[in-house]
Amino acid sequence: LARGGGAAGDRGPPGGDLDGEERALYDELRAWRGQVARAGRRRRPFMILTEAVMRGIAVARPSSMDELLDVKGVGPKKAENYGEEILRLVRASEGRQRAWQVNGQSFVFEPAGGG
Repeated sequence: LARGGGAAGDRGPPGGDLDGEERALYDELRAWRGQVARAGRRRRPFMILTEAVMRGIAVARPSSMDELLDVKGVGPKKAENYGEEILRLVRASEGRQRAWQVNGQSFVFEPAGGG
């Protein structure tokens, strides 16, 4: 009896079938999540946001904390801990500079492959 996700190929690439602005936001969330995971308490990335939650945020593009809380997998604690930064990334993905801060250190998202 198989459990879990099976082979890594079963799920497809991270972000799945997202494209365009949704894919760009997903990639930014993923980069941000990695920085947060490495900073501070060194948490595993999935403990910050799962792939499914990042996909949900990329599709929903919440503009307020209430809208963020409507994304499946985002509860009050995640919203309290990460909500402002997530909303900032969503706003930044709409044409503004793509940047965030972790423990007072600034980071700027630069897409892989120059685009």
